[in-house]
Amino acid sequence: MSKILDTRRIEIPRGIHGRSARKTAILAAAVGCGVLAISSCSGESQKPDASGVSAGEVCAGIFSTDAATGLESISGTDVFGELPEVPADEFSASIERLRSGGEAEERLCSIYAPPDDDLPSVTISFRWALPNFSGDGDGYATGMVASILPNAAIVAFQCEGEDYPPDKVMLGSLHVRSGSEEPHGQMAMINAASRAVAEGLGCLDESGLVEGVPQPVGD
Repeated sequence: MSKILDTRRIEIPRGIHGRSARKTAILAAAVGCGVLAISSCSGESQKPDASGVSAGEVCAGIFSTDAATGLESISGTDVFGELPEVPADEFSASIERLRSGGEAEERLCSIYAPPDDDLPSVTISFRWALPNFSGDGDGYATGMVASILPNAAIVAFQCEGEDYPPDKVMLGSLHVRSGSEEPHGQMAMINAASRAVAEGLGCLDESGLVEGVPQPVGD
């Protein structure tokens, strides 16, 4: 699968968890084909199950009620499917690959709203990243850093373990189709996904990820 290099300047908002220092660096994320454009990676059409499932059932059922409501708001429907390249039952396998501490980005799920089964509405990915990134975006109070960006949301959180990279944090990224942005819904979804990943990796307690919907910084 080809990779697209997405280089964004991300600025840590002032005041998240008492951090007033501003650090600036480039977050270079190798994103799987189609994440930024939210398009299909495969040249061949793979038709998933057309019956569809609820928002609470996609992505291995990791979404909270608030996150599921956010998905419905973003997509304008209450019936969903997932592209077959990232089936829901692969969640445990995704966690194991993240446990290995490798540099590759792990696509957790690509969700579409029928009949657009070749064009995901939402894509969620995780990878290990250096913690010295900062930049633009509307900040939210969860994890180490959380921001809403154009057509995207990110959450970074601490995650320590014997085999995990000691100098890196876990970075979750959510991308939505252009024109379907809903900031609070996006943050609810990536935060719920981050909590599920943190729990799977055994670092939920230290992650600083809040339950429910994170609040904008300054509110």
